[in-house]
Formats: sequence, structure tokens, C-alpha cells
Amino acid sequence: MRDAVFRHWRFAVAILLTSIANTASKIGAIWVIFNFATKASENQSIIIFGQEYDPRQSMIPLILAALVSATLFLLSALFGYAERRLTYASWGAHAELCATRALSALKDPSITNQETNPFANPNAFQRLVNGHANTTGRVLSIALGSVSPLITLLIAIGIMLWISPVMTFILATLMALLIPAHALVSVRAAKASEISTNLAGAHADAIRHFAAPFFASQEPPSDTEAQVQSMYTSGPIRDYRDAYIKRFRCFAESELLIGITAAASILILVIGMGWWSLSHEGGWSVLLIYFVTLRFAFGSVGSLTKRIASINRFYPEVSSYHTFDRLRRGLSIPPIQTSSAAPSVSNNLEDDDLNL
Repeated sequence: MRDAVFRHWRFAVAILLTSIANTASKIGAIWVIFNFATKASENQSIIIFGQEYDPRQSMIPLILAALVSATLFLLSALFGYAERRLTYASWGAHAELCATRALSALKDPSITNQETNPFANPNAFQRLVNGHANTTGRVLSIALGSVSPLITLLIAIGIMLWISPVMTFILATLMALLIPAHALVSVRAAKASEISTNLAGAHADAIRHFAAPFFASQEPPSDTEAQVQSMYTSGPIRDYRDAYIKRFRCFAESELLIGITAAASILILVIGMGWWSLSHEGGWSVLLIYFVTLRFAFGSVGSLTKRIASINRFYPEVSSYHTFDRLRRGLSIPPIQTSSAAPSVSNNLEDDDLNL
């Protein structure tokens, strides 16, 4: 927070404003269509600029509602595009800052002292500048990109509280019961990410050791197939692959938890508010509004959960960079260092980190 968000606070403010505008435009577009449909279904007149129209007799309200809604959706798309551009810009700005900071530190003899600095070799330092610095910027963009779903969630909760405080409290209690499970999945994802990062070096060494005789024109072993199967059955390659896949599997587990919560919430909502609507012979439109709002809320929760999991996935590399930054500033480093100079294993298999 101190090194990234507070330093790039202009990006944070701009993303906050565009996120609010994006969410407001989207909600406004939906409200216009819903309001027109409600009045038309109930045969209520619509007043436009002081003129009263019957929605069943005149096409003017329908055309105006469509134009206004389409315009608001277009504005929402433009604000969303601006927000995305700003998050990418924040990524680039902080990655450049981290890289130039590391390169400028080379003038300090302690940075190149191999006895005191685990980054004091060309390969480790290159990974720090090209890999870890870029990942640190990426994490900033993921964090700032969480503003939009967070705002959507807060607005959705406000609308739900306004419609039915009791139902919202019940659903919030249900969500709270699953928070420990979500936290456990997030911790498991971070741990798997750290393990896979630590094993990446041993994994690469095992592959190189096996392939070297073939490229050196040496006589290949007769049991090549058996050796290959053995490497992927146990040892560093198997351990690395298991940890690597596990960190992605945690995303699916998180989505499963959200799906279970959504199913239970819909059951409670339809039975509770549906019973009220039947007993009062009305209020189905309120149930529909609450249902749509709840859908927005769960979408935001899912997006936030994925982003938190993504940030946890990059923990080893971000931690490694900040270990170097503490060394650069002459500060002590934590006593346990498991991946200070570990190779970067980031990839683009989850480009949806910024497209949730």
C-alpha cells in the first residue's frame, strides 16, 4: 500500500471516479428499462417533459427509453474502457519504477556483494528487474482494478438494504458463514504458489540434466521412456507440477463456494419474498429488483475473490522484490527467506486477472 497505491494515488483516484461513473451508468440504464416495463405492464401513464403519454398507445416513451438506456450503456462501456486503460497504465508506471529503482541501486557496492545479497549475480538480478518488478506492477493493477466490483457490491448492498433489511441481514449472515472457507482457499492458493516457485529451479535442473546427453551426441539411455515416466511420477518435477496445478485449482474451489452460496441465497430469497408477495397479492416487481441486485452482488463477490486469489498467487515474486528493496535501503530482512532469488514462474495462462 505504501510503496504502490499511495505512491500512485492519482491512478487510484482516477480509477475510483471512472468506476463510480461506470457502475452508475450501468445501473441507470437498467433502471430506465425496468421503469418503462413496470409502467407499461401496469398501464400507467409516463410523463416526459410535462407531456403525458400512454405507453400502450404511443411509441415515444419506448423509443426514448431505448435511446436513453443505450446511451447509458455506451457511457458505461466508455468509462469501463477508461478504467481498464488506467489500470494498465498503473501497472506500467509501477513496474518501471521498480525496475529503474533496482538498476539505479547497482552503484551501491553492497548490492553486488554476493556474501550479503542473494540477488548479487546477473541471473538473479535479471529476474528481479524483468520478472519481479513487472509482477509487482501487475499486482498493483489487479488491486486497483478491484475498485469497480467493490463499488458495485456496496451499491448492491445499499439497494438490498433499502428493499428488505431483514432479507439482506439473513443473506449477509449466510455469506459470513462461508468467509472462513474462502479464507482457507485463498491461503492454500498462496502456499501452493510459493511452493511451485521454490521448486521451479529444481524442476528446470532435472529437465536440463535429463536432456543434456541427447544434445551432447552421447549414447541415449535405453530406458528413456521409463525415466520419463519416473520423473513425472515422483521427485521435483512431479512436486512442481502438483503445486503449479493446485494454485489454479483453488480458483475453481472458490467459484464452487460462491455457487453454493448463490444457490442457497436464491432459495431463501424466492421462498421468503415470494411468500410475502403471494400473501399480499403483489410485490413481484420488488422480488425481481432484489433478484437482479443480488445477481450483481454475487458477480462482484466472485470478481473480488478471484482478484484476491490472483494477488496471493504472485506473493512469492512480490515478496522477493520487497526483500531486495529492504536490502537496497539498508534495512534488515526477515530471517526466513524461501524464494528471494527464485526464478519467476509467472505466465499468461490467467490473463483474465484483469478481465474479470
